[in-house]
Amino acid sequence: MARPRRNENVASLFGEKLKERRVELGLSQKKLAEMLEMHSNNIIEIEKGRRGLTVDSLVRYCEALQMEVELKRI
Repeated sequence: MARPRRNENVASLFGEKLKERRVELGLSQKKLAEMLEMHSNNIIEIEKGRRGLTVDSLVRYCEALQMEVELKRI
């Protein structure tokens, strides 16, 4: 499998997965933003792959979406 050429591709794919999970749980962007104590515009930017997450934010985001963070060695 070819690696993405740019970080934006990874961020976009990651954002899509987070959005899919949010929708599965029936959460609006506004509700998720309230849960994470962040502005809903940040959620939009993350889901579109235009904004990254710190490790701490990633963990909080995944906890809110009932997802696990798995680290793999490349």
